[in-house]
Amino acid sequence: MFTAAELAATPMPTGSPETWTLIQRARASFYAPRSGDFVVLLNRGVMALPQPGPGYVATHGSPWDYDRRVPILFWRKGMAGFEQPSAVETVDIAPTLSAWINLPVPQGAYDGRCLDLDPGRAAPVE
Repeated sequence: MFTAAELAATPMPTGSPETWTLIQRARASFYAPRSGDFVVLLNRGVMALPQPGPGYVATHGSPWDYDRRVPILFWRKGMAGFEQPSAVETVDIAPTLSAWINLPVPQGAYDGRCLDLDPGRAAPVE
């Protein structure tokens, strides 16, 4: 459990979320005007479901990677399947799709990065 004061005093984390501590993960989701007085993080594998049943088998929002990571799937005819070993973020979708359709994009226009789904093919830059 972390109090609002503890979270507010914790610097916003940087770098890969996979390396963040629990308080850094809680801090990344903390917004003082709307967050509560404290945040409770359940142990790994524990879900706050009093009586699991049909339609109630999982939740989202825990600090654990299995709950934080969401798959992003890119596919097109002739593309070989593979799993990206490094972290991918939703902001990486637009630069990747732009590169696929050869859309010229000014340097710095996107927060994300172009994913190397076709080795040797980079996003065009104006």
